[in-house]
Amino acid sequence: MTVSLHAGPESFEVGAGSFFNSFFSTVSARLENDRWGSRFPAIMKGLFPGRLPADAIPVALAELRSIRQEFARLQPDALVWDYEDRTKGPPWGKQRAGYITTLAENFVTSDGKDLFEVIKAALETAASRNCDVEIK
Repeated sequence: MTVSLHAGPESFEVGAGSFFNSFFSTVSARLENDRWGSRFPAIMKGLFPGRLPADAIPVALAELRSIRQEFARLQPDALVWDYEDRTKGPPWGKQRAGYITTLAENFVTSDGKDLFEVIKAALETAASRNCDVEIK
């Protein structure tokens, strides 16, 4: 099943639900010491469950910047595919594209875009429309 972010009538493609889940799983495991939402509550407890309220978007944008910066300091193999089952790995196995040198570069949407940029675009679009961001 594929998922997208929605800001009003505009949608932003992400890709497989398992891929998007791996982003949140990695945030919690690598940046929050396995305490879901302890450092990044807008992203982890607002966006992840499916709806980020418009008034939380400025905080979510700041959190997203921090996550990206911290992921950029980690190796690509720090990826956590599934928070609840750490034995699972990505469908592509241990192989990755040669251009991926940090964990931040590891998240590319199904249509080849940087996931951080896609999330940022969805958040900024929602902010400009004063609407919530939804995951569908």
